[in-house]
Amino acid sequence: MVKVRVLCPFGDLGFFWALIVGMRSPEQETFAAVEIRAQERLRALHRVPSDRLRDAIARLAKVIFDAKGTRDALPELRLALRDLSPNSEIPGDYVRRGNEDELLGHLRANRVLLLAGAPRAGKTWTARYVVGQLQTQGYEVSQGSRIEAAERYLLDATGIERAFVLDDPLGSRLADVGASSELSALRDLVERLPPNRRLIVAQGRDPLLATMLRTEISVCRLGSHAWIDLGAPDVEIAVDIWTAAAARHDLTPEQIGTVESLIRGGHGLLEPGALTFLAATFSDLPAAAGPEQILLHARRDAVDVMAELSERATGLSPMLIGLALATEPLAPVARTELAHVILGGDDHPTRSAPDAIRAIVMGFSAPQVSSPAPVYASAPLLSDETEASLDVLLRRRFVNMPDVDRFNFAHPFYRAGAQALLGAPTPRILGESLAQAARALFSLSDTTSRSAARALQWLGDAMAELPDGRKRVLGLAEDGLRSLFPGNRGICLAYLVSQLGQVASDDHAKLQEWVRRPRQHLCAGPPLGPRR
Repeated sequence: MVKVRVLCPFGDLGFFWALIVGMRSPEQETFAAVEIRAQERLRALHRVPSDRLRDAIARLAKVIFDAKGTRDALPELRLALRDLSPNSEIPGDYVRRGNEDELLGHLRANRVLLLAGAPRAGKTWTARYVVGQLQTQGYEVSQGSRIEAAERYLLDATGIERAFVLDDPLGSRLADVGASSELSALRDLVERLPPNRRLIVAQGRDPLLATMLRTEISVCRLGSHAWIDLGAPDVEIAVDIWTAAAARHDLTPEQIGTVESLIRGGHGLLEPGALTFLAATFSDLPAAAGPEQILLHARRDAVDVMAELSERATGLSPMLIGLALATEPLAPVARTELAHVILGGDDHPTRSAPDAIRAIVMGFSAPQVSSPAPVYASAPLLSDETEASLDVLLRRRFVNMPDVDRFNFAHPFYRAGAQALLGAPTPRILGESLAQAARALFSLSDTTSRSAARALQWLGDAMAELPDGRKRVLGLAEDGLRSLFPGNRGICLAYLVSQLGQVASDDHAKLQEWVRRPRQHLCAGPPLGPRR
């Protein structure tokens, strides 16, 4: 019988490996038994996807081997485990509603979970809890709002287990233009879903009913799958949600008691999103606010809050718009990149030279750039004013830090509110926002650049009412075809193609010129430094 010593000579370091695999006497176990136990714990406790388990075990074993007899391996093991563990999708402040096991069972049996409900009913948070449970079973997970992204992720030919949270694919407040086509695409995706893939959809009630021409969620179906109405939780769960949120924001016992009375008083204040929002913004209420003011404030749209907040705090608007341009769900922005987006001037380090991109697009050999890798002209730093703006957003929990020195919106409502600040832009705001978008698009981070490329859609819609507004966004998208990141060039091209029906006829020839070029040429490009 092969003992674990083949993998690791335990000796004085045996307790380290026992800590990982959860066995009191690992030296008495076979190699296979320890490996299976290690895989179970890495999945359940550290969310390591199934296809990466063997590599993870090998890395941890190497740490132990290298440290034996020379140093304390525990700090290195902790660092390695942190690197190997993807962030949990379960919100840190999640309060169970009581039906999560039922929802997980439904997903296990059907591969698809279709959640619908009123605004702030907690659809996205519940979906993230469910997909977070799949992480502990070895699933690789992702999130987004576009069905094409879900298709690429879930229909990929690799054999690994994957799950995707699709958030408001038909629109968040109102049904998007083309929502019927999106619904058809969603139906097609569900029918083609492989056995080892899972899809969770969190969709607002009103866009769903408008698209399906129905008046009740209970009669809405997607093929053989029924939509589940995620209604408001019961009173006791709502109280628990409120109490937890209020504690995070250091509200006084009197303030907590006042709102708890409203929750129990039949006022309908039960939505998790409304309660967490109220806790985060309670300080905005007058000291003597009565029940009506509190109830009205709890249901204020995040757009109004962002607009009012940006008017009160000087310099907050550029920070909010910069975050909206440089991030996506599950794609935070690093402090350095955020500083570049907001304050980087005309520095566009990953915008290739016209001759280079011309060679790439026309299909000729691109100039080979081996060194030096692109760098910023000077190290981007946030100013005191922008640091203060970021602190305001962090204190109010509008923005969080999913990782060290990386920032993202804490909830889709806040992202929508930041995007809506460009709903009626002045020419000055237009210019500043386009400059931010250009800096994000040509930043050193491929993730930040990709977020900016995908932001062109909502940025163009926001600028559509201004003279030349959409045209200037199209110009930025065309400039984005010079990006050194091939995938982001493709996103810019896709946006240009999508706008053929929205621009003046004299612009068609220019756009069609890009459409006619073979798309495979956009996949070539000069080599870059390490991915950021």
